[in-house]
Amino acid sequence: MQELRQMAQFEALPPVEAVALAGPASHRYVRQDDPLWSLLHEGVLTTGRVRAALGLYERTAAKKIGIPNGRVGHSDLLHAYHHLHRTARNGAGDAAIDAATAAAAAAHNAAAVLAFNASKLQASGAAEAARCGVAAAAAAACGSQQMSQDPVRANAAGGADQTAADSGSAPTGQSRHARRRLRKKQEQAAGRAAAAPAGQAQLPPAGSVSEEQKLRKARALGSLGLSSICCSWGSAQEAAALVQVAAAFPHSQLAEVGLCRLQEELLPPSWGFGPGSLPPIGASPDALIRHRLPSGPAGQAGAPSGCANGEASASAGNAAAGGAGLAASTAAQAVEPWDIDGLLARLQLAGSEDTTGSGLSSVSSSGGGGAGSGGSGTSSSSVPISCSKGGYLIEVVEVKNTCPFGHSRRGGRLRTSEFAVADRGPRQAVPPEWVPQLQLHMLCAGTQTGLLVSRSATKGTRIFRMHRDDELLRRMLQVISRLWVHHVLPGRPPPANVFASWHVHHDMLRRIGEAARGAQLVLALEEGVHMPEGDRRWFLD
Repeated sequence: MQELRQMAQFEALPPVEAVALAGPASHRYVRQDDPLWSLLHEGVLTTGRVRAALGLYERTAAKKIGIPNGRVGHSDLLHAYHHLHRTARNGAGDAAIDAATAAAAAAHNAAAVLAFNASKLQASGAAEAARCGVAAAAAAACGSQQMSQDPVRANAAGGADQTAADSGSAPTGQSRHARRRLRKKQEQAAGRAAAAPAGQAQLPPAGSVSEEQKLRKARALGSLGLSSICCSWGSAQEAAALVQVAAAFPHSQLAEVGLCRLQEELLPPSWGFGPGSLPPIGASPDALIRHRLPSGPAGQAGAPSGCANGEASASAGNAAAGGAGLAASTAAQAVEPWDIDGLLARLQLAGSEDTTGSGLSSVSSSGGGGAGSGGSGTSSSSVPISCSKGGYLIEVVEVKNTCPFGHSRRGGRLRTSEFAVADRGPRQAVPPEWVPQLQLHMLCAGTQTGLLVSRSATKGTRIFRMHRDDELLRRMLQVISRLWVHHVLPGRPPPANVFASWHVHHDMLRRIGEAARGAQLVLALEEGVHMPEGDRRWFLD
């Protein structure tokens, strides 16, 4: 993740020491790999638990949306209940923050993001200048080597060296072996650059990890079982998947984001959620992506402005400040809906030759292929949104990495203590159980669409786009509210299949299935495309 934060195409969050914490709106500025980010989840219903809280793993619900039998059970819902009950029992909650303090913290954090990324770009510029200096010296050394192979130029060079020796000064240049080593490194680097696809996102050199450290970590994971290996693989490969997303959208910018908290006061009154009817809710997308929209007719390129649910959007001044502008907005404002499909149709993907910006010509980008195709429809944003400002469109990004490891089979028997490569490849479609997570990401981050990245180790990556469905989100919040009010607050654990006879839950499950079937395939990448060089070994022993 540290290497990803150094990419010019990635807007990174500053260290937590530079962040001013003042209420839930400031939690989005805390890095997800910082211990404080985990502490902020205490008592909050996040997207990692929302599927369990919605009762998706209860037997009747799981059968309707196709969840495998091995993952069906009542324990997931009980775990979500106990997680929320600890907060209700202890009376813990968000401390009241006055508007002036929250606004000051938001301004401070936006400035911290800008300053951190500006310093990163300055440092990378200095490093690039240093590399150019090394390259110039290498070119001079290479020219000296070529000169020594030309008899006429060699004589001239020899005369110059003799003159230098006669004058008492030491001859310049490197030894023959040093020049040879340098030239070999240059040829290898040139070969890698020539083999790289156009638009490849480049990572800075990674820090070295010793073989002993790799072995120790691998053996510890192996002793914990396949489940721990899969979880560790997903976390370790998240940054690599984001590199692929950056390369797939070369004209866009990724941005790091922490815990985006839902602001209940921004929910439409018609949804019927009063004070205390919902638990604290939050979402942590793997990233945000900001697309720069090509210029077009007036009113098409992001006329809306402002941000909802704490979402930050870019202004022209922020774009000029080194591209670090996703966190520049400090106030939440409602904006009017716009033609989201028209904006998406004008994005340009890597490798597209369409100069008009409609780079999704190979993939459906209209509402006909979206969540509405199954009858649910993408609502016209009854919740305030802030996807666009000044010609930019913002989407959430969620990464799902397929673990390539499985238990080994030898002699017709399954060896649970041994592992083998068994890569299933990326998902060919979006599983229904992933839908609530991505929908809640969009609600909390204030966007109208989201990208879901299904990435495998050897069989490529598939990027899907899903539209937000506000009616589905309203149903989801109704189910969460019933769990909170009828079970968590009174301290009554929910029984098995607690929502099985409720029509609202039935409608929610139907809409989840429709949203999954309506997700659009944006791009399919082959194995290894857009990926930097690295250690390609599967096993260390």
